[in-house]
Amino acid sequence: MSNRENWDDTIEAIKVQSKSVNPPAELKNKVMELFLSGAEGEKLAEIRVDSLQAEDDMDRILSELMPGMGKAIYIADGSGEKKVSQQTNYKPVEWAGSLHELETESHIPLRVPDYIQLHCIEAVYGFDNITEAEMDEMYEEAARTGKTVVTRDLRPSGQTVGVVLHGLWAGQSLQLHGLTTTKSRIHVPDVESHYIERLNVAGHEAIFLQGGGMGQLMWVQQCGALGQKTAVQYELRASNMNKELLMKLACEIAALAK
Repeated sequence: MSNRENWDDTIEAIKVQSKSVNPPAELKNKVMELFLSGAEGEKLAEIRVDSLQAEDDMDRILSELMPGMGKAIYIADGSGEKKVSQQTNYKPVEWAGSLHELETESHIPLRVPDYIQLHCIEAVYGFDNITEAEMDEMYEEAARTGKTVVTRDLRPSGQTVGVVLHGLWAGQSLQLHGLTTTKSRIHVPDVESHYIERLNVAGHEAIFLQGGGMGQLMWVQQCGALGQKTAVQYELRASNMNKELLMKLACEIAALAK
């Protein structure tokens, strides 16, 4: 069996593993692709966990992407394939109204049990997708100038794509995110040292990540009325809180979002 086939087998094993996912040494400083499926088995979200590498063109641009910025990126790698990647770094903005008002505007059901003391509500605004004409301009610029990397700034859309809640529970701070963009890229100092486990939150596939003193629990569920359902990716973050407590809270949040 070739090295390429061995590598493909390793990646596939990670995707289908149902319990703890402890990346093998070959994946150190590389990428793990994890998928979350709905109740019917349909793929609803894609999560990439990797480490930034200074020598990688994409990682270099991402490391310079400040909160509130979005970039369209074309990398001419010599393969002949033309593909523009749109990368964003959302910047939550404090919301002056009520949580109910934000839920009505965003169509994202995000509620917490009464025992959570909320002290800040934030809205997340998205970006317009780059147009076909703009992509053609990027390809032409690369061909004309010989540049291997061509970028364009994404324009803010003003559309609400997420909600962030900050709260306290038993004296510990936590954050709850709800996003309608269900592709995430999480950067960690070292993939190998980050603990990743597949879980289940109230019937929804979930991923638990822990490292650097922070625990993250992510799941996705279809929300809204029948025929108008939207996939919402939820993420619960907390420091100094064990997995069992995060799971308990996540299950309650998932039930409230129905």
